[in-house]
Amino acid sequence: MFIYLFKFIVEERERHSTEDLFWAKFSDPNSHMRFGFQQILTILKRERAERDAQCVADANQFFNGHLGHTDANGAFTYTSKLGASVVMTKVGDIARNWRSLLVRDPLIAARWSVQQLEAQQPTTSAPT
Repeated sequence: MFIYLFKFIVEERERHSTEDLFWAKFSDPNSHMRFGFQQILTILKRERAERDAQCVADANQFFNGHLGHTDANGAFTYTSKLGASVVMTKVGDIARNWRSLLVRDPLIAARWSVQQLEAQQPTTSAPT
């Protein structure tokens, strides 16, 4: 288990271009004391939860709150033990599948990109 958790810290370190940048993030801003193993894992867990929640919100926005939408191509459904098609509810599963869908479906990725660009455009009022 320890090796599995240590992997997360190693991967986070690799995301930073230098060790100094890594420790700047994982140190107390006042004392500059480096955080311990558990503190770093707690921060990473919180960040992952926030990122996953945003992915779920994004997927719901894209599919208008209907993750079982046919455009999703079953990305957010599974077959129950009774053989029924069920829409996923677990945040981690939905987030993972949303990220995967954006990678493997260029049409959905392009549509999502356009939606994001349109959302960033300021609204203009008609001239009077």
